[in-house]
This record gives sequence, structure tokens and C-alpha cells, in this order.
Amino acid sequence: MAAVDVPGLRKAAEKLTSEDGGPIVSLMNTQTAIEETRLSGLTLSVFGSGAVAAHNQALERHLQNVKGGIEKVREIATKLNAVADNWAKSDQDWVVKK
Repeated sequence: MAAVDVPGLRKAAEKLTSEDGGPIVSLMNTQTAIEETRLSGLTLSVFGSGAVAAHNQALERHLQNVKGGIEKVREIATKLNAVADNWAKSDQDWVVKK
């Protein structure tokens, strides 16, 4: 027999995307912090423009990674809810729902 906690699956999905401090909040705060560190072209004078460009290029890559993480967390939450829905509909004898 398999014991399945359908409400637990739904609760886990909710916690992932909760605005009350779930992982999604940390990623969104990270995104904001990264965006705020973008430098303008003349931050280090004309002589530092290469360093500024390199900094902003690295910043963009980090920003892409964080945005991808946000998308993945939302996707995981959606899929956890789908799993919960599927288990809730299951009529198999070996499934014990909590």
C-alpha cells in the first residue's frame, strides 16, 4: 500500500511560492538586489569602461540564472499540485489517502 498525503502535497506547493518567506521570495529578493548593482558606462571613468562592461555582463548571466530559478520553483509548485490532483482522483486499492 502507498500512503499519499494529498493535502501535504498541496501545502508543499503553496510553501514554495508563498509570499510569506518561501523560496520564491528569496529568489525575487536576489533578483532585485542583482538588478540594483548594474553600473552605468562611466561609473569607473572612461578607463574603467571595460571593467564596467564585464561587471554588467556577469550581472546579466546571474540575473538569467535567478530568473530561471524563479520559473523552476513556480513550475515545481504547479507540478506538485498536478500530482496531488492525480492522487486525489486515484481509485486504486493500494492507494491510501490521508
